[in-house]
Amino acid sequence: MNTERSRKLVQEFREQAQAARKTITFEGALPAGPEQVYATLCPSRERDWIPGWKCELIYTESGYAELDCVFRTGDDNVSGPGLWVCTRHEPPARIEYTRFVDHVVMHLTIELTDNGDGTTYSRWTIVLTGIDKQGNMAVGRIPDDVGDQHVVLPMLTHYLETGEMVETEAARGHGHGGHSLSSMIMRHVGGK
Repeated sequence: MNTERSRKLVQEFREQAQAARKTITFEGALPAGPEQVYATLCPSRERDWIPGWKCELIYTESGYAELDCVFRTGDDNVSGPGLWVCTRHEPPARIEYTRFVDHVVMHLTIELTDNGDGTTYSRWTIVLTGIDKQGNMAVGRIPDDVGDQHVVLPMLTHYLETGEMVETEAARGHGHGGHSLSSMIMRHVGGK
């Protein structure tokens, strides 16, 4: 079997500068079972608990998160612009989204584990990859401690406990003007 062309491609790739990549992880317990938590991790349902969340559903048979659903967020969304695809959908344990923003690809993985006491352990992993020079610079500007600044878990905890979205002023109390971790990242990536 002749693999000369593929070996040449790999060799050329290895000789070039690699894309910048940053992984951000945060985790914590949530005050509901995995089924209830999982249902909130949806482009439509996030409108119920994330202040400023807006999206345009492009494709979904159900109107909710499902494998290969596609949606878009604009400049007016709290997390900034992007084209999103649900790339893994395994209720109630794991959901993944890939988001395309100008010069960066973002992959979000959310894993849920039943604690057996009516709560859920959640682990959120965001992998950002620059796809060109501008993207590499943007990924390089993201602070290493940005995962420590997340506001997602407090907002989701409030919603799961009360059934209501956290008030904007209350979200500001968690820092960063009530914006999500994604919006903090996008400020570095897209200048928001």
